Amino acid sequence: QTNAAATAPEFPDAFIRGVGMSVWQNSSDGGTGLGVENCACPSNWGAYAQKKNYFGEAKLVDAWTKSNDFWNLYQSHIKLAKDSLGTNSFRFSFEWHRLQPNGPGPLDPEAVDRYHKIIDCIVANGMEPMCTLHHFTHPKWFEDRCSFEKDENIQVFVDYCKLTFSHFNSKIKLWATFNEPTCFSFVGYIAGLWCPGKLCRFTFAGKVLLVLLKAHVAAWRALKAMPGGRETCLGLVNQHIRFVPKAKWAPHISLLCKWMTRWFASDCILKFFTTGVYEWHAPFKGVAIREAVPDAVGTLDWWGINYYSYPCVSSWFVLGASSANEPVSDIGFRVHPQGLYDSIRDASALKVPVYITETGLADIEGKNRRALIQGHTDALLRAVSDGFDVRGMYYWTLMDNIEWHEGFHVKYGLYEWDPRKAGQGLQDMKLRGGSDELTKRYASWPATVAEVRTMVRGASYVSETDVRLNVSDDEKAAAARPLKQK
Repeated sequence: QTNAAATAPEFPDAFIRGVGMSVWQNSSDGGTGLGVENCACPSNWGAYAQKKNYFGEAKLVDAWTKSNDFWNLYQSHIKLAKDSLGTNSFRFSFEWHRLQPNGPGPLDPEAVDRYHKIIDCIVANGMEPMCTLHHFTHPKWFEDRCSFEKDENIQVFVDYCKLTFSHFNSKIKLWATFNEPTCFSFVGYIAGLWCPGKLCRFTFAGKVLLVLLKAHVAAWRALKAMPGGRETCLGLVNQHIRFVPKAKWAPHISLLCKWMTRWFASDCILKFFTTGVYEWHAPFKGVAIREAVPDAVGTLDWWGINYYSYPCVSSWFVLGASSANEPVSDIGFRVHPQGLYDSIRDASALKVPVYITETGLADIEGKNRRALIQGHTDALLRAVSDGFDVRGMYYWTLMDNIEWHEGFHVKYGLYEWDPRKAGQGLQDMKLRGGSDELTKRYASWPATVAEVRTMVRGASYVSETDVRLNVSDDEKAAAARPLKQK
């Protein structure tokens, strides 16, 4: 399917070697004390976290107020990414609740000014900015209007996108409307762990996801019609995840994996953008929602893949390794590079360029980060060598922050950050074990997409990563080519 815009978007020539973060996770709501009433710009997540007693960390009031304070320390954080990791791109989020704290209307001038300074700092450090318009957070006033539960709120989101685009489009080529809309619907409306904390709404979650996707379509078409819109690269970021049973003889686990994969909905969302048909399945109902949205076809300039793992399920909601020596993260996600390759292959049906917008793992001791970086970068280059249009990756994330409902317990950062240490500066932060592998890998890549394609063309590969991780025969057979260059 060809792009709907008459003028082709202007993609960066560079092969992306990036790092990603969300401003809310690294800055929270910017409040001055405990309680939503003291927040400078209350968000849905700020209100939800406090309602849940800071997810068991109520004593860390200052940290929940500003996390590692990217909003004020952005210059040093951005410079850290450039100087220590050798990145050429920095992914961040626009926080709607900062830009429109009190309701629809003109954007807050102080927030606009701060974002201009953040973007200028990214560019001054020699990095390409990539932005996300909605990274799970929005204003509390929008949440009070039932946010994406109602179709009539789509235009409110589109208006916010248009205003934001009008201020910043001249400085940013790579834009995403949403980060992981399927996670927003599943974790918030089925698992009940994320805002708004609704549990087992199996059909309603599908309704929310449909509204989110319609909002993307409407925003994409509105921004493309604006000055500079046709040249801008507008995409969407999706988490690609499939759950696999450890034991094939356990039908109840197989059924659980089937539904978990359906609810994270990669197949559903890919079908939506390739055919314009939305289908959502619910237990005991089969296809619970089916709607044709023909305008969806062609509303992507690029596709973002967030890939962490294809989790292996051993019993009810228990995750772990599929074999004795397979590394796992602190939350039970196994290191499984083949899943990244498979995700790229699946996304190729969209016929648009692909960026790996997130990959990483929770690893507080730094035991398995090196294996993940090696395996995932190998899988990415193998995909390029096999002809898939992959244009780089962003590692998640620069430093520890608020990991949504997990709070400060889960550590994804390349750099350690401790919320219990008041006034902790960059000089106090340490690069975690294995993180240096990312710097080495990034330094080994040529500068441009064209040069990377030339580097991998016709190369001979051996499967050292598969051997090290004891990949099963079935997974080896699924690979079109082994991983690592001789």
